[in-house]
Amino acid sequence: MKSYELIDHTADVGIRAFGRTLEELFKNAAVGMFELMADLETVDPTAEKTLTLIAETLEDLYVLWHQELLFRASVDRMLYKEFLFDTLTERNLKARIRGEGINFEKHHLKKEVKAVTYHELKVQKTKEGWVGEVIFDI
Repeated sequence: MKSYELIDHTADVGIRAFGRTLEELFKNAAVGMFELMADLETVDPTAEKTLTLIAETLEDLYVLWHQELLFRASVDRMLYKEFLFDTLTERNLKARIRGEGINFEKHHLKKEVKAVTYHELKVQKTKEGWVGEVIFDI
């Protein structure tokens, strides 16, 4: 099973992520978003932060996950590449995210993701596992 693929969308970009489990889906979606932003091969996961999120629905949690990662990346000037879940249900999560501060001499930056949208949002269980789709403003 592939981890994610890009979704063509006018003036924006989306990610369709896959996972055998909900954890794998959330991890693959996060990796996909950060790979839009930078070449993760050059990122060393030397710093760690813990996130705790609560939402009303699984779809809200999926968007909130992306929004919080984007916020943390922007505020902390970080690129994240490892995502470890201590708790993940359809309404809450506690995760440790690992990455490195942005270094323009070391990291190749790609697109700037400006926002996470609810447009065409989808999170569903399939016979193979989970699929999630989210569109980003770039």
